[in-house]
Amino acid sequence: MALLLGDFYFAKTSGLIADVYDNRIDRLFADTVATIVEGTIQEMLDAHHLDLSLEHYMTRIQGKQPVLFPLAAKAAQWFACN
Repeated sequence: MALLLGDFYFAKTSGLIADVYDNRIDRLFADTVATIVEGTIQEMLDAHHLDLSLEHYMTRIQGKQPVLFPLAAKAAQWFACN
């Protein structure tokens, strides 16, 4: 269910971005999705490793939801300028 919900939101967001004629937003969205997927893959690979360092943990979580905040801020700024 979570995978389908993620796919649904991805499709809806892609549709909204398709209505915007600014390639910077397309690139930013693609890079953000790639970063989140990489962070999720790393999280899955680390799932049974209890000896992770704090530095590794902090690096891993930076590849997840925190990347959405700059995406939202930059996109809003670009929308406001148009």
